[in-house]
Amino acid sequence: MSLRPKNVCGDCSYSWFPRGKNVSLRCPNCGSTAVQIDHPPLVGNGEAQTDPTYLVVGGGLVVIVIAVAALSPDRRDPPRPDVPAKVAKADVPVRSDTVPTPSPTRTVGKKGARTEPPRKPEGDLPPKLDLTPLPIDPDPVRLPLVPPPRRLDPHVPPPGFATEWQRVGHVRTRVAGVAAGRAIVTDGTGGEFRSAEHYLAVWVETQNVSGNPMELRPWVNPPASSAMLIISATRSVPLAKLPAGQRHAGTLEGGHRMEAGDPPVVDVLVFTLPDPAVKSVALKLDAKHVGAPGVFSHLILATAWRK
Repeated sequence: MSLRPKNVCGDCSYSWFPRGKNVSLRCPNCGSTAVQIDHPPLVGNGEAQTDPTYLVVGGGLVVIVIAVAALSPDRRDPPRPDVPAKVAKADVPVRSDTVPTPSPTRTVGKKGARTEPPRKPEGDLPPKLDLTPLPIDPDPVRLPLVPPPRRLDPHVPPPGFATEWQRVGHVRTRVAGVAAGRAIVTDGTGGEFRSAEHYLAVWVETQNVSGNPMELRPWVNPPASSAMLIISATRSVPLAKLPAGQRHAGTLEGGHRMEAGDPPVVDVLVFTLPDPAVKSVALKLDAKHVGAPGVFSHLILATAWRK
């Protein structure tokens, strides 16, 4: 059963605890309607402070008031945001090399978000590069990539083979070189080209060793010839038959005056290519061609043109 507040009659001062309601309609003693709740004073005479009724009613009211005040939404403390504590700034110089590098920021909310690089402090920016173009030399030195082609002089004998000098009268001769292959020919217009056939070319040097000048004509001067290439007593290598109007570019033309002490004169003799079984040949030059009796003879081994 709940305890109702104490009622008191205003006419007869009768007090009681009602049932069902906090305030009765009539006084049960005199029937008066002047009924009101009897509020006990918190501080008063000794009777009010020691009355158990007043103590129970007053204590209950105090507990109710405190509970309502504690549970009231208006009295609750609002949530405190997580605000970092403020740190007092100190006047301490900050080194540039200890400044933390900001983390890269990322664009959120768009497809294909890209990461922006962090920005460096202005003091750490690298120096700007000088992109000024260098001046161009107006006249640079140009070096050839390859040497220019050199003309093969048909009068110069190929190296690798030469016979000893042989003297008859006031003239001496020798074989300065031999070569087998496509000969260098000319058609009389100044142009030089390789022959279609393979031949054996023999470079012969002739020198005047007397004190008097003399004239040298080609050793092979068709239809006459003062040169023969002998294989054996019964066999010889025929002269080459070049097409009409062609000759070897190193062949001597006309007469050539030889003074005493002049360098040797070169004449190229062209023969057909000897058979592969031939081991050696002998070049015979008639000395009457230079005004002396006798024959110049030079032995040529096959290894000289088959190397």
